[in-house]
Amino acid sequence: MKLSAFSFALAGGVYTAIAMAFMTVCSRLGIDGAHAITNGLTKMFGNFGYSVSWVGLVMSIILGFIVGFLAFGLFVLIYNSMTSK
Repeated sequence: MKLSAFSFALAGGVYTAIAMAFMTVCSRLGIDGAHAITNGLTKMFGNFGYSVSWVGLVMSIILGFIVGFLAFGLFVLIYNSMTSK
């Protein structure tokens, strides 16, 4: 069964954007463990404007959507190329 690449990529983009925004808010509020995750996000996306701040929250939504859309879309294209029908 083939999957709809656009729908899957859109859902992945929304999911990743929500997850990154949630981690940014948790880190801003001082919840244990969130700082370790946002430290990694800062290392990966710091050059693109991400930081643990309220402006960084907006950037996490934008960057999360782009990365999730591309990653999940690529996954579905590979999956569809390996399935029949």
